[in-house]
Amino acid sequence: MSRKARIIAGCTAVVVLIGALLYMFRVTGSEVVVYSLVQMNPEQLNNEIIFKDKQTIRAFTYAVRFANKQPGVAKMAPPAYKFVLDHEEYYLWLLPKQSFGEIAKVGESGTVYKLRKTSAASLQRILRLE
Repeated sequence: MSRKARIIAGCTAVVVLIGALLYMFRVTGSEVVVYSLVQMNPEQLNNEIIFKDKQTIRAFTYAVRFANKQPGVAKMAPPAYKFVLDHEEYYLWLLPKQSFGEIAKVGESGTVYKLRKTSAASLQRILRLE
């Protein structure tokens, strides 16, 4: 392979890699709506919180995108939260004071996805569970 062909192949690989990274880290939603499903205090039950800032939308988007599907069928306690992101509904379980969380798509009973520790911690900060 000539030097010119290697340079073209290398540039093509870089462009493809950049495109893949931009696609993977894109944030398309304009808002996240979070509902509290468990009564922590009387004012929180079924409260709807709407987040429109890009940082919060990014945190929820990355939490969903990079969550790991757990094997088997899960039997879970009732979720503490439900959120809507890009017209998709998810249940959310977070353990306060720990960097642990799981999500499940509404309607996909038994399938849960474990959040990365950084995602769980970010969502806990956003929802003020720390």
